[in-house]
Amino acid sequence: MDWSRLRSAIPDALLAAFFFSALFSPPDPITQLVVVPVVFLVALAVAYRYDSRLYARGWKRHVLFLVSVFATQAVWDLLVRTEIVVPSFYSPVRLAVLLAGVAFGAWLAYSGGWAKLTNRES
Repeated sequence: MDWSRLRSAIPDALLAAFFFSALFSPPDPITQLVVVPVVFLVALAVAYRYDSRLYARGWKRHVLFLVSVFATQAVWDLLVRTEIVVPSFYSPVRLAVLLAGVAFGAWLAYSGGWAKLTNRES
């Protein structure tokens, strides 16, 4: 085990743990703090396993994927605010919009979709 690599993975894992616990747990801080240690252990294993040089090369792809996911959420909020979505179809339509946005973002970022849309080959 490389202890310096483990030491350098701790801040990344801690940041990811707080981010994902805030994202996936209920909004009260006590529950979020209960979830943090479990998520931290998983994030630490992932951060230790993957070298920073591996994801440093592809950071633009990850940013593009995250922007597309946040844009999908913004589109959903716009649909709700303008009352285009009927309340009885709220859950299935929301799931369909979010899944379509995540799939489109994954295609853009990781399957060469951005290069195809901008007429560049990757």
